[in-house]
Amino acid sequence: MNPYQHLTTGERERIFVMHEQGETLEVIGRELKRSPSTISRELSRNSQHGLYSPSEATRLYAARKQKCGRKRVFTNTKIFDVVKHFFLEEQWSPEEIDQRLKHEESSFQVSYNTIYRAIYRGDFNETGLSHGNRGAVRKLNIVVRLDILKATLNAVTRFRSVIHS
Repeated sequence: MNPYQHLTTGERERIFVMHEQGETLEVIGRELKRSPSTISRELSRNSQHGLYSPSEATRLYAARKQKCGRKRVFTNTKIFDVVKHFFLEEQWSPEEIDQRLKHEESSFQVSYNTIYRAIYRGDFNETGLSHGNRGAVRKLNIVVRLDILKATLNAVTRFRSVIHS
């Protein structure tokens, strides 16, 4: 369990009242059962021109919280279209796409884990698939099998060249 608790709107209002009454950070912290440094950070982060407003502090908190978390790479349609093309039409594996983008020093990069996540989430599936159709995941299995086949053929060719030389 995470011991950290975000300040509530009620706590922010209490901070405002006590701060306006001239109470110290230690007294406010003791009253709210919070560290004085928490109160100090709250006041410094959310005060504008030396004035603290609990409603504005809550709004700023919500805006900052909205920016947190994993960013979806495939919201950019150009990146999505490029990766989809190489995966579905060229039948490249996610690892090959990732490495090619790095090698080309592309303006964007996508990790193979992100591509796998999108495949299993169904982002590359065509519309109108019958129920139970696994869509792009099935193509992934074909690509992996082809990679194994290519690696095996290359190994056999190298083996033959060594034997016949």
